[in-house]
Amino acid sequence: MWGSSAADRQAGNHWLRALFVLPRNRYSYQHILVAEQEQQITGLILSFAGKDEDEINRTTERQVVEHLHRSAFSLVRESAPDEWCIEALAVEPDWTHQGIGTQLLQAAEQLAMKENYTKASLRVEDENQPALSLYHRLGYQTLKEVTHYGHHYLYLQKQLVPVPEA
Repeated sequence: MWGSSAADRQAGNHWLRALFVLPRNRYSYQHILVAEQEQQITGLILSFAGKDEDEINRTTERQVVEHLHRSAFSLVRESAPDEWCIEALAVEPDWTHQGIGTQLLQAAEQLAMKENYTKASLRVEDENQPALSLYHRLGYQTLKEVTHYGHHYLYLQKQLVPVPEA
C-alpha cells in the first residue's frame, strides 16, 4: 500500500492512525491486543478470524476511500477462512528479548481457540531471522513462499492445540 521512503512511512502512519479508530477494518482497534509494562505500551499484535477477512478487506478499502480520500485499491486475502490470521506483531526495541512477543502470540492463539479455530497463520519476510526464530520456536511451520504487494514473504502456519486447564 505504501513504499519504504520517509514520506511513504509518514503517509502509512497517517493511514494507520486514521484506520485504528474506525471499526471492522484490517487495522482497527477491534483486532489489536496490547502489551504494557511500567505503564507504557511495549508491544502489540493484530489478528482476526480468517472467515471475516473478505468483509474486513472490503471495509478497509471503503474506509480508505471515504475517510482518507485516497483512490480505490484492493487488499489481498492473506489467510484461509479456516485460519486465524496474525497480521502483525511488533515489540518496542527497548523491550525485545523479554518474552513480550511470545506472550502476545500466545494471547492471539488463545483468542483463536476461543473462536474455535484450530490453525493460525502469518506472513514474515524471509530475511527477518529474529521473527522466524520466534515463530519456529513456538511451533509455526513454513508452508510456502508468497508475494503480496510486490514483497516476498514466507507463509507460516501453526496447528493450535488447547492446553488443558489445571
